[in-house]
Amino acid sequence: MIRKIFAIITLMLFGGINLYAQGHQGFSTSSKKAIKLYDQATVLLKARQFPEAERKLFDALKKDPDFIEAHLRLASIYSLYRKPQYEKEHLEKVATIANGNPKYAKVYGKLAGVYFNEGRYDDALAMGKMHMQARPPEREAKQTEWVMECAAYAKELMSEPVPFVPKEMDTNVNQFALQYFPVVTVDEKTLIFTRRVGNGRTDTEDIVICNRREDGSWSDPVSISDRINTEMNEGTCTISSDGKMLIFTSCSGERKSFGSCDLYVTYKVGEEWSEPENLGKTVNSSAWESQPALSADGRELYFVSDRRGGFGKRDLFVTYRTPRGIWTPATNLGKEINTNGDEVGPFIHVNGQRLYFSSNGHKGMGGYDFFYSDRKSDGTWGEVKNLGYPINDHKDQSSLVVNATGTTGYISIDDLHGEHPESKLYTFDIPEDQRIPNRSSYVAGTVFDLDTKQPLDAKVELYNVANNTMINTVVSDPENGGYQIVLTEGEQYALFVSRKGYLYKSIPFDYKRVEGETPKPVHQDIYLEPIRTGTVTRLENVFFDSDSYQLREESKSELMKAVKFLEENPKLVMEISGHTDDVGNANYNKELSKNRAKAVYEFMVSENIDANRLRYKGYGMDQPVVDNDSDVNRQKNRRIEFKVIGDQYN
Repeated sequence: MIRKIFAIITLMLFGGINLYAQGHQGFSTSSKKAIKLYDQATVLLKARQFPEAERKLFDALKKDPDFIEAHLRLASIYSLYRKPQYEKEHLEKVATIANGNPKYAKVYGKLAGVYFNEGRYDDALAMGKMHMQARPPEREAKQTEWVMECAAYAKELMSEPVPFVPKEMDTNVNQFALQYFPVVTVDEKTLIFTRRVGNGRTDTEDIVICNRREDGSWSDPVSISDRINTEMNEGTCTISSDGKMLIFTSCSGERKSFGSCDLYVTYKVGEEWSEPENLGKTVNSSAWESQPALSADGRELYFVSDRRGGFGKRDLFVTYRTPRGIWTPATNLGKEINTNGDEVGPFIHVNGQRLYFSSNGHKGMGGYDFFYSDRKSDGTWGEVKNLGYPINDHKDQSSLVVNATGTTGYISIDDLHGEHPESKLYTFDIPEDQRIPNRSSYVAGTVFDLDTKQPLDAKVELYNVANNTMINTVVSDPENGGYQIVLTEGEQYALFVSRKGYLYKSIPFDYKRVEGETPKPVHQDIYLEPIRTGTVTRLENVFFDSDSYQLREESKSELMKAVKFLEENPKLVMEISGHTDDVGNANYNKELSKNRAKAVYEFMVSENIDANRLRYKGYGMDQPVVDNDSDVNRQKNRRIEFKVIGDQYN
């Protein structure tokens, strides 16, 4: 907000050529020659002859170096020229000459903002105090109060710096004039970013990709796809956790669009990306949309837009993808996140619980700072927190992503004000006290046909078994069978893999947080068996208390999957079988296993599955799958199975 506000103030206060055109009696100089030159400059300004007016004003200052009005006119010219350093030089001379004169209060207010944006916080506070002592109008006073509040806050952050040692990425990554808005896949094996080869008008933005080698270095960046990049601008992008869906920004090209820049989606099959499609008018508008951030499950999309009706010029919006693949009408994230300044560069962590973004409207150190907010239990966003100094400083910080474990940040550090502007990619360690509470990793593997060992495209769903909530769903690649899905620590999960014509598979993941340990990725290949008489799958996520046949609540995810399987295969007849280990009395174990199987049977009947399609039986300890020679093996033998025993119509 600060830079935006004071850019406006500059035009309002110093842009008008008649603002300080007072009668001779109101001038700060008694030099008639200086006043005459000033009047000549005023005429030239009205005729928009700025260079000639500039020379006249300098001639006036030669007659009287303390001619305040001449300094103000020059400041206004340099504001129009967009030469802030020269503008500031003349405003500082006014402040020195005026020495607190309330007549020039606007100058003190302007300089307070200038000093704040330069990181000169003490000078900003001093000039702000001088402005307030002059009793400015309410609007100016509020702006200066905000500057002083931010300057004091910046000093506070600087007094308690956080660890920050940015490490420049490989030189072959940073080989362009500009590279920014990095994106990393959940396994950190792929880096995608926006690049510009040069700074000329003909240099457009493209999306490039590079892969991590076995030694940890990165391959040379190459165009992500000829279907994605065009001769026009393709910029900021985001990718789903499995690397199969990419949403990106494309501007002013031949693609169907609703505004100057729109968001588009493309899908990866094998190694090829599909033809990009516009996300549609529920997401895009006649305004500017850019900087997308996709949740790991691909069901939430955050982005930036300057459409009307927001809180500032640029706000953060969100849209949700329905099970049918349709994006809902985008909504503003609200005043908890957005301000009357600009919010840009959103990034939703793969755990779905923390939103990072940049803002110049929240209290910060000047320009754009990095902030984050954690999602509350009711789905709203909590307190917005500044990442601190020196991660943030008075310059602009605008593109940040954080890896799955929350330990590493990827950022671009910009120097855009020199003769050769540049932007480079860096990594840094996230400070310990700012790391996410629930870290993430992933499970990945390949889905195969059990008989042919050929890869399959199958639906892979991740459920939180504690509350029967689907966390994520992906489809394994139809060409290579590969899948990848995020696991966030702190919960017990069930992975369900299904495909028409096959018996579904369930796999449990107890992913509780272990202090001092970084969550590790899991490799899990999955073999699906075609449906036929005798096919068996284990209901891995059906739970009972010890010596009990009462189903626990966390069994519901698994049981509902079994119900859905029967609904999708209405001819099948299934046996629900219970099994135990060898501990205890054989007759007791057989009865317990039968009652547990019966409990599953009764649940399915209660869900409107025809009882004639179900059988239940207890086998006790009679059919172990492994030897009962360890606690781990005994656990494997304690199980509920689901077996195809026939077709009720044959």
